[in-house]
Amino acid sequence: MLAADGRCADIHHLLECVKANDENHAGYTDDIILAAVKELAKTPNNEPKEIDKLVNLLNSDKSKINAFIQCGKLKSAYLTAIKGRFVDEVKRISTIATQAGQTAIRDICDRWLQMNASTRT
Repeated sequence: MLAADGRCADIHHLLECVKANDENHAGYTDDIILAAVKELAKTPNNEPKEIDKLVNLLNSDKSKINAFIQCGKLKSAYLTAIKGRFVDEVKRISTIATQAGQTAIRDICDRWLQMNASTRT
């Protein structure tokens, strides 16, 4: 609801409250942030800088990849995936890039996958 209303400052305040009251906050905060990013990405007049601030607060690289994908930032998702050497995520980004008609991103994903074929698990 906060994200749908564009109340990013309130989202940040909520995250601070969760962090202050729960030692094991990482999972909770990532869930809150991903839900907020999903709503903000749907908003026509969203603030990309606010979304980026929220994504930077995510604890997990895989959560960051998911957030970037939700926002259509496939290059950022790709860069995060290769940094963590997440082969399955690079494959997923390649598939999404193909569906979205982003051939340049698909091509760099496919090149990375070819070069790192021996490290696949």
